[in-house]
Amino acid sequence: MNILIDEQLRILKAFITELANTTYSGTQKGLLLSRVGDIIAKQRPELRNVLGGRQLVGFIEAELADSVKILTSPENPIVKVILPANVVVNGDVFQFFPKRDAVSSSVKKPRYNRAFWAAFSHPLANGNTRLVGFEPQINYEDIVGEVPPATSKKIITQDSIIDEIKEPDPAKRVQRINEIISHWLQANAVSVDIVEAKTERGHVSTDETGLQKGSLLEIMIAALDDADLKRIQMPLDVVAKLHRLT
Repeated sequence: MNILIDEQLRILKAFITELANTTYSGTQKGLLLSRVGDIIAKQRPELRNVLGGRQLVGFIEAELADSVKILTSPENPIVKVILPANVVVNGDVFQFFPKRDAVSSSVKKPRYNRAFWAAFSHPLANGNTRLVGFEPQINYEDIVGEVPPATSKKIITQDSIIDEIKEPDPAKRVQRINEIISHWLQANAVSVDIVEAKTERGHVSTDETGLQKGSLLEIMIAALDDADLKRIQMPLDVVAKLHRLT
């Protein structure tokens, strides 16, 4: 088993190095780190879970320092690119970043799955750890104590959760959550495609900010996990009233 993982890590290192080299040789610019996870998910899906709980940024810095470097935009710390390690960065740092319109398009806020958004916006009790999973559908759970070593779920730290207490202003809260999610996806090599809201029948849709739309009842139910859903008891007249409210 360890031999297989070691081989997959070797392949992942080689793939990321190739991405950095190919992009730079063709454009003389770096590859947006936000795209690396998407490319891995689409072109080499068998490598998506190789890192386990490790962050992509930390993996590149620790394991690929001899072949790949990460460059952070002076204007926006969320925007990062990868470059071949032998590229000399002097003078105008912005020359290594894609044109501004390309960056804006790449970091444009998607409409997130309601459970995924809730994982970054619902309060987390002190001392607990939040884990988000993607199979068979996106879900999250809060656990007490250490994270199980064999879990395939990803960790969301306390400082990555922005609830109403941390940021009372709704507009600012939405902006901060979007920024944190963007950074989290990059760091954990999770493709945006996996966490985008689907417009399937019975799903709650979202607006342009990434917030959920629908009746108050739909939003409340969407925010609950399976255990809480089983405990709900509510008079039908209240259900009807909540369903009418938006």
